[in-house]
Amino acid sequence: GPTFIPGGPGGGPGRGMEAMINGLPEGVRPIFKEKFTAAKPQFDAAREQIRAARKKVADAAEADPFDPAAGDAAFDELQTAMDGVQKIAHQTIGEILPQIPAPQRHQLVEQWSKRWDRFDRKP
Repeated sequence: GPTFIPGGPGGGPGRGMEAMINGLPEGVRPIFKEKFTAAKPQFDAAREQIRAARKKVADAAEADPFDPAAGDAAFDELQTAMDGVQKIAHQTIGEILPQIPAPQRHQLVEQWSKRWDRFDRKP
């Protein structure tokens, strides 16, 4: 299903964001849409960093002779870039939560729990 994190599988704001927002309880969709749309330039910049880092990973993987240090550095950069997207998402959600009433926050948490359970399940 749609991932909760924009910029996760399925792209960032845009298709992925629509999917994420459509998966939310009705009452919180407008504010999520507003805040995530406002953060779009940050997400776009972070996605550019991911794209650049992926290219470095690919280049390092294909280098002959292979340079393990360059490979490690490229993967580190990719990890940092991906963390950056999550950080922006978390900050954006942090701005949204104080603005929605407790019952709606409860609904959100219920939804997150279902998703987290899916990730936590052992094979």
